[in-house]
Amino acid sequence: AHREILSSLRHFAEATPDFSYQQFETFTRISLSYNPDIFALSFNDLVAGKDLTAYEQRMRRLSPVSGYRVTEMDAQGRLVPVQPRDFHVAVRYITPLDANLPAVGYDIYSEPLRREAVSRARQGDDMAVTAPLHLLQEGSAHQGVGVLAVLPVDWQAGGAANAGRPAGFAVAVVKVDQLLEIATRGHVPKGLV
Repeated sequence: AHREILSSLRHFAEATPDFSYQQFETFTRISLSYNPDIFALSFNDLVAGKDLTAYEQRMRRLSPVSGYRVTEMDAQGRLVPVQPRDFHVAVRYITPLDANLPAVGYDIYSEPLRREAVSRARQGDDMAVTAPLHLLQEGSAHQGVGVLAVLPVDWQAGGAANAGRPAGFAVAVVKVDQLLEIATRGHVPKGLV
């Protein structure tokens, strides 16, 4: 089911590479309502390091979040502007927005578990899932564990008009505890953890 949702999001992004936040939110709303195990859906742009400043300026005009910046975690667990690298995988849009504000602009390639899944997805041109990890949205490492399902998007698939456009990733955020609760609801005796 997650693969189908991400595949649908991939086709949407390939067909409409310059989609607005409103279009993205409208497109993802039904998938989120029918799949309560998915905590969030996002589209993450693959941004060359040399294009980072121009990308941030463009996103400041397009993003529903003011002051858009591409960020990473520092050693103290704070979100800070990224250190320039060859490329970044920045969260362009995420829904639902209110519950996921800390993730807007986050460079998922800056963190080893996320980077490994992005690399596998790119190499195999298929969905890859991270190892369990702490979600930025949760604020505390003691809150739920999640995984990201990552599917590459290729602008080339949209035709010649999109040739040379940067690629990106359709991403589903799944909270493992929520997924297990839904899967075992009505099947596990009350009080059993």
